[in-house]
Amino acid sequence: MQDQTQGNAQQLNLSVDLGGGKQVDVEFGTSDRLWISAGPGIGGSDVWMKADSRLVDLRVRIRRTPDGVEIAVDRGDTEDPWWPAGGAPRLAVAMDSVAGTAVAVASAGRDGEFQEVMLGKTEI
Repeated sequence: MQDQTQGNAQQLNLSVDLGGGKQVDVEFGTSDRLWISAGPGIGGSDVWMKADSRLVDLRVRIRRTPDGVEIAVDRGDTEDPWWPAGGAPRLAVAMDSVAGTAVAVASAGRDGEFQEVMLGKTEI
């Protein structure tokens, strides 16, 4: 853990090596943001955005897929569901290193209520 002070600003850096390629770094700064880095050995992460006066508690789940990442937003396993099971809004980014492209797709719902849209494709 490293505590850095620059002028009146203070930043706290936390680095945890769990072995086997599992490393997590977290930076706490003076702003209202949190920076997190998950090493290749970490398959996924849940970030809970706790309620303020405008929102309910939300879980942002980030998980590695074979070709990229998937991000889902839901209420969590122990909260009242707001989408059908498995139907939470998702953003998937898939990378094709051979073609040198990345594709972003958004989806929500399941079965007869499923909606999906391709957001874009770009060269990487």
